[in-house]
Amino acid sequence: MTVAHHLYERTGFARLPERDFFPVPEVPLMAFQLSLPPARAARRPERRL
Repeated sequence: MTVAHHLYERTGFARLPERDFFPVPEVPLMAFQLSLPPARAARRPERRL
């Protein structure tokens, strides 16, 4: 899994260890987050009559 973790980090994801959990003792699930810039509002085309 370390290859996948490096891939996430290289592409801008950050670890969120406070969100990690173990659904069963042998299976750790690690949380990552990607912060995105705010979306710009889409402009509507003007209607021509």
